[in-house]
Amino acid sequence: MSDNHAPQPEGLLSVLLDRTATTSERDDAAMDLSAYDSDHVLDALLSIATDLNEDWVVAGSAGESIGEIWLRRGTFDRAVIERLTPLARAELLGVIAAGRPEWLADSRVAS
Repeated sequence: MSDNHAPQPEGLLSVLLDRTATTSERDDAAMDLSAYDSDHVLDALLSIATDLNEDWVVAGSAGESIGEIWLRRGTFDRAVIERLTPLARAELLGVIAAGRPEWLADSRVAS
């Protein structure tokens, strides 16, 4: 990752949203952002995880991070899940299944 000294999570957000950064850098940023519970971070991750034109690796990591944030927040949003790219959705559901499987009791979400 570049030598960006911006305060966290702003530095990570800038890498995640920078389409000129490498896939590896953006993927690392998406994963590292899982440590931050702010709405601003969640919104940025959602913008990546719902973009069908996004690199599938980055979208998948964004979905995983969203799942981790939701677990900490105790939040679950079926409408958001429906909007995710296929890999982001699979990653998010994997995190939820491991941490709060009861949230997936509705078979419409688990499929």
